[in-house]
Amino acid sequence: MITENENLESNSACLNNCQIQKQQQLNKSIMLFFQDVPDPRASDNCQYSLCELLFIMLMAVFSGANCIAGIHDYACEREKQLSIILGENFKSPSYDTFWWILTRMDHEAFAKAFFSWVKSVRVPDLIGEQICIDGKTLRGAINRAGKQNIHIVHAWVHDKGVLIGQKKTEEKSNEITAIPELLEQLDLYEAIVTIDAAGCQKEIAKKICGGGGNYILCLKKNQRNFYHEVTSLFSHAREEGFEYVLNCDFHETIEKNRGRIEKRRVAVIGDPSEISREKEWEGLNSLIEVTREVTRSNKTTIEKSYYISSLVESAEEFGRRIRGHWQVESMHWSLDMIFDEDECRANILNAALNLATLKRIVQSIVKGNPLLKKQGMAKTRRRAQWNEDGSVFREICEALFGVKSF
Repeated sequence: MITENENLESNSACLNNCQIQKQQQLNKSIMLFFQDVPDPRASDNCQYSLCELLFIMLMAVFSGANCIAGIHDYACEREKQLSIILGENFKSPSYDTFWWILTRMDHEAFAKAFFSWVKSVRVPDLIGEQICIDGKTLRGAINRAGKQNIHIVHAWVHDKGVLIGQKKTEEKSNEITAIPELLEQLDLYEAIVTIDAAGCQKEIAKKICGGGGNYILCLKKNQRNFYHEVTSLFSHAREEGFEYVLNCDFHETIEKNRGRIEKRRVAVIGDPSEISREKEWEGLNSLIEVTREVTRSNKTTIEKSYYISSLVESAEEFGRRIRGHWQVESMHWSLDMIFDEDECRANILNAALNLATLKRIVQSIVKGNPLLKKQGMAKTRRRAQWNEDGSVFREICEALFGVKSF
């Protein structure tokens, strides 16, 4: 007959084995990618490993925390749930511990570890992928002198909604120099890189083609003479009904939504030889004109935009890729409206950048998990914040780290 004490010992042993197993799973997932991030603390005075603290911070951001104080509050309120992974004796680290890590941790090493995870788990290669390059300013992040000085250029994989690279620059005007450095981080072989007008530079086009990729670049008046040549070519071709232009293609879509009607017309000229500067642009094969006609409340506005590309594709496909590029703005909207990034007043450079990376990790994981993606970013965070029985905690652990139900 099993005594009560023996039963308690057996249950305790099972619990310990379960915790060991979960910790091993955690080690195989997050520590594999973050173990090379230097710990900024003295090694002889650490109650919690850097990996454990990163785990807590990620779970906190998943659960609605947007700043250091929010991360600490989460750790205090969710000690019981966190102890399932971190051991039954777990007690919340202090605010100062989180502050020290976020302000002292090497933000480049942290981001590099994140991108290593992305490459290993989410995007092994970029063949056929559309890479959207776009920048975002951390408006709430200021230094102690009150100067706003953090702008990040991002590289997003469009179809997967995941960030694969980023480069910090002092201000938006420096994107021209930051973009080539960001492209250096990426294997561009057979990838399709889309960039707004800031990236419409000859050297950037050359770098993309040199890496085995293709480009679609937005053309504006920052390339004044080239812009006027392209717009004039389309204007004259339209007057002639495109009758004498080789390799033309056209596509039109009409969308109706809540009293708003949008017509999008895409025209492609697949023979740029009429442009005097054609040879100056590496691999140039196509010129694209996109016309947006929007009617709302009996008022109609018409906008035209122009693009150049090394690709040879249909007007329909160019239209899809160009529209897809601007969906990256929804990523930035999410960071501002759901993660309150513009309201985060981190006045130390490293803290602002490390918090930004934490939010982008969570954003990328939600986009890549079918269940969480279906719920949406805002709902996922609300459920994690409000849930008391641990079920959402388990969902997020499994999505983040491969830790199965317990």
